[in-house]
Amino acid sequence: MRCSNCGTENKDTAKFCRTCGAKLVDEQKKVETKQKCKFCGSELDPNMKFCKYCGQPVQSNPKNPNKNKLWWKVIGVILSVFLLIGIFIAVDYIIDGKLLIFSFGGKTKEVMENNEEESISSLESSEEENVIESEEKTEKENIIENEGEIESEKDDKTNETTGAETANTEEDTSGSTSEDTKVDVYNTIFQDNGYVKDITAGDLVELYDYSQLQTIAKADVEPSEEDVQATIDEQRKLFATTKQVTDRAVEDGDIICIDFTGKIDGVEFDGGKSEDYVLDPNDDNFIDGFYEQIIGHTPSEESFDIQVTFPDPYEPNEELSGKDATFTIVLKYIKENELPEFNDAFVQDTLGASVSAEEYRQQTKESLQSDNVLEYLYDKVISESTVDNIPSTITDALRAIVDDTSMQEAAAVGMELEEFYEQVDPDGEERETLCLEQAKIILVVQAIAEKEGIEATDDNVLDYFGSEDTRDGYVEYFGKGYSYSGALPILTMQKLAENVTIE
Repeated sequence: MRCSNCGTENKDTAKFCRTCGAKLVDEQKKVETKQKCKFCGSELDPNMKFCKYCGQPVQSNPKNPNKNKLWWKVIGVILSVFLLIGIFIAVDYIIDGKLLIFSFGGKTKEVMENNEEESISSLESSEEENVIESEEKTEKENIIENEGEIESEKDDKTNETTGAETANTEEDTSGSTSEDTKVDVYNTIFQDNGYVKDITAGDLVELYDYSQLQTIAKADVEPSEEDVQATIDEQRKLFATTKQVTDRAVEDGDIICIDFTGKIDGVEFDGGKSEDYVLDPNDDNFIDGFYEQIIGHTPSEESFDIQVTFPDPYEPNEELSGKDATFTIVLKYIKENELPEFNDAFVQDTLGASVSAEEYRQQTKESLQSDNVLEYLYDKVISESTVDNIPSTITDALRAIVDDTSMQEAAAVGMELEEFYEQVDPDGEERETLCLEQAKIILVVQAIAEKEGIEATDDNVLDYFGSEDTRDGYVEYFGKGYSYSGALPILTMQKLAENVTIE
């Protein structure tokens, strides 16, 4: 298997490059496997680690899956709640679990790998580090349970309260100072009603005749039973319990709990021993062949040995580079999630609904179909409308927003903005293309809003933001016009949907 980072040929079973340590990906499998985002339901390209519409990690489980997919898919207004580190450089907007993304690259991970001493293996993790990792996962789950709270970028100022040395390092690297708000960056071109200032969009846009969309074929918007069940299953996963399984063999993808002791030439080495280590193959980056040799074993008090070879070079510990090691493994248990049964009791007692399970299923299907209608309308009017002359005031403002969030991404990998751009988008073409695409969306949506007499108001944006506190928090931090412009796409599509008949 060829490493996409350095070009080295590796064994077909290898997970990490033996030369540079980068994680290897089977390109053929990526082409053959087509996934859908668990958050917004959008189809994912094979190389995506983050959804390009909603920004969420591909493997994540949302609290409200498929809820108003248009909220996610509308690139709309780009509010940044910073540090989405992954495949895409993003300007993202999180509102009550609804995150809109504006991305322009596929190289952030490469930058991180080239500029950070990133561990390829978790073998150097101590027992304490493993506990900390488990606690961090628990904290992430708690965050999911509290969706709707603003994850404010005011966390940039936590250096004073946490004394975190790493935070100080990142701030020094970025060369920027903490800000109380982002109004001066984000709200420069927007009026309080969400429109772009001093522009009549209808004069600039050749708008698609959306009166043709009064009838939509049922086949184009009706969710499948699989989609409905997947949505329900995501709700069930939120209330899953875990159990320790000891009566079957480990299968590929299982999360396991192990004790391990590593030796080289019969001598234990630092960082090569741990007890009660919970190994998740989706998250942990163990050296090639470690996890694979545990597959097929059944939990038992009896130990067994596996043989591995450390990559050469091995950056976390150069002394281990290229050396053969023997690990003694005690497989304690397999960790499984057990989903609650979907029945009346679950719907009424756990989800708090006042309907039966079958009625809840029907409501879920109707909700998904409504979302699909909005998405269908949005895709059609955006793709079929044209804008020949985009005002520079809009693209300039969007470039400033991209620069602002990219500066934070650069700081996260220890780089200056210019150096960061040189690696991820040296000629600026991707940034420019996306700014133009975003500007078109803003103008088309505003043109519809002008034609239909729609403006964002304090009241009609509440459904978008979820609560007055959330709305007011965004207004304070990003500015009213910018924040409210994010509600215009959903407001306009809801208006168009009023005249739609499904046949």
